[in-house]
Amino acid sequence: MDNEQLMTVKEVAEKLGVSYRTIIRLIHAQKFPGAYQLGSGKTMPWVIPVDSFVAYKKELQSKE
Repeated sequence: MDNEQLMTVKEVAEKLGVSYRTIIRLIHAQKFPGAYQLGSGKTMPWVIPVDSFVAYKKELQSKE
C-alpha cells in the first residue's frame, strides 16, 4: 500500500487560484509528475501527488 499524499484537481486549482481546466491542461503538459486518473475513461478524476504540487508552486514563486 502506497502512503503517498494526493490532492484533487479542485484542491490544486483553489490553492493556485486558477480554474479546474487550467490544472487539467497543466497535467497534460506534464507540469505535475506522477499525476494520474483514478480508473480509465475520460470522465475519471485526476489526482496529483502533493510533492508535485509543492515543486510546481516553488517553480512559480521562483519566476516572480
